[in-house]
Amino acid sequence: MEKDVAAQGAVAQALARARTLARGFVVWNDVVLVVVLVVVLVAHGSIARDAEATVVLRAGVFAVGGFVLLALLRGMAQGKRSSWLRLAVISVLAPLGTVVFVSATRELPWWFVVAQLVSAVLLAGIAVCVLRREVRAAYPKLSG
Repeated sequence: MEKDVAAQGAVAQALARARTLARGFVVWNDVVLVVVLVVVLVAHGSIARDAEATVVLRAGVFAVGGFVLLALLRGMAQGKRSSWLRLAVISVLAPLGTVVFVSATRELPWWFVVAQLVSAVLLAGIAVCVLRREVRAAYPKLSG
């Protein structure tokens, strides 16, 4: 019985850390989106023409994506395995995809590459939280 309480405490602590990282992700990417829009609208031409749409689209997707992370964390707090599974997949694959994307796309401004890598680190931190043994055990696979 005490082990279950300790495990739930560890799960609650991991969810709280993941929530903090997700909130940081939201704030960070909202700021990045504002900066991108200002740069595109005010300093038109400072981003390579080919990269401009990519930068705006990617910044927008990441800004909205933060709210998806928070919604999935809310589902996890309600005990939904599907939310845990989705968040686990997103928090592992998105940072890997981000690293591949910024490595393969040469025309992105350096500051945007740094912003994307900061986002990837925040997502990786969420992955560490939600993939802990205690958290995985709290969302068992249903047989049947």
